[in-house]
Amino acid sequence: MKDRQWAADQKIVETDDGIIINFSSTQFDKVAEWVLSRGCTAKPLEPEALVKARRGDIEEMQKLADAK
Repeated sequence: MKDRQWAADQKIVETDDGIIINFSSTQFDKVAEWVLSRGCTAKPLEPEALVKARRGDIEEMQKLADAK
């Protein structure tokens, strides 16, 4: 994760819980897709639109898992 350069203004902070990456982007869909592809190992903290999109994806996956 630390090896990928997302943006020129990227900042990476290591915490006890993992890594926080902060950067600006105009590629919302690509970032959202990447977050989703990381499964339970990536949690968006902001912007709120990305947090809500992730939550919605998880809810939809849960509905599919519960469907018979």
